[in-house]
Amino acid sequence: MPFRCNCLTCVYGSSSDSDDGGHGGAQGARAVPLTPLQPPPGPSSQASPSWTRANSSTRDDSSFQASLPSIQADPLTQADVLSQLYLPSSTSSSTSLGRRLVEDRPMHRSWLRTRGAQVMRWIDSPIEACCPVLRSELTFNRVCLIASRIYETQPDGPLDVLERNWLLPSQAELPRVVGDYTQWRVQFDRAQWAGFTSPNIIAVRLITRMPASDLAQNPHASDVTLTLFTVHHSLQNLRFVFIDHVVNPQTLTYVTQVLFPYETWPPMVPQLWVPGTREFEELMGTRIGRFVGALVLGAFDRGTARIAGIVTYSSNAAIRTLQLRFDIEPVEG
Repeated sequence: MPFRCNCLTCVYGSSSDSDDGGHGGAQGARAVPLTPLQPPPGPSSQASPSWTRANSSTRDDSSFQASLPSIQADPLTQADVLSQLYLPSSTSSSTSLGRRLVEDRPMHRSWLRTRGAQVMRWIDSPIEACCPVLRSELTFNRVCLIASRIYETQPDGPLDVLERNWLLPSQAELPRVVGDYTQWRVQFDRAQWAGFTSPNIIAVRLITRMPASDLAQNPHASDVTLTLFTVHHSLQNLRFVFIDHVVNPQTLTYVTQVLFPYETWPPMVPQLWVPGTREFEELMGTRIGRFVGALVLGAFDRGTARIAGIVTYSSNAAIRTLQLRFDIEPVEG
């Protein structure tokens, strides 16, 4: 099952991207202009952008192996090829032939698209075969038993400060107060999770998991996310999943070098990527996209909820960083 997020493994999971056919032409970017919202206040040394609407253990699954590039590697490194994709150049001192070959081969957009499209088919269709993710069964009692530390606090301060990096609808459309939010930090033996939950929102700020960690003691990041959310809220009300300050190299490289190759990063105008477009499927094929895909598969019966769009934008901080928002909505019918 290849697309559970490791996150610390994710940090080692990328190199530069290359396209199998170029970025332009009929396959080029199809960003959807969005209706302006109120800009989220917050300190910034730059002018505010035109805000618009709108981070488990690695599992290997034979259904994806055919779409992987052909890489010769000995058995000891083949798991790294399948689970970690492409290692960053900082590991170039590795003496493993398999690791060197993986490093030297750029990541193909077609590979991301194949994997992302498969994730979406699993989410959208209850009859799509070979889905490796079942409904999450991790309980909060189990998390309390295996975690070394759990911090649950109520954030204080103004709501606009807490939400300054999250593109959200107006208060009229989505009423909320600062008391709606719970801040979490959970430490396991070889993994950790940090972020916020509210009745409609999950905001992930940190997910790490050391490679080859024991699943019984270090659960999948998507399962931990769902467990913390459901301590106080119903999954039926979940509408937005934010990834704060993306540092995962695979996802960050794809967004900055493929989606916006000719712009000074970060772009000032957020972009919405919708299902059915090449860019949406490629985003879903990145580490972060697969993490959110696993979260949706673990949260809902297949075919009853969908990822309606992905928004790429920059934070409203002095040092602007990549933010992602995944829009979750129920399927009518």
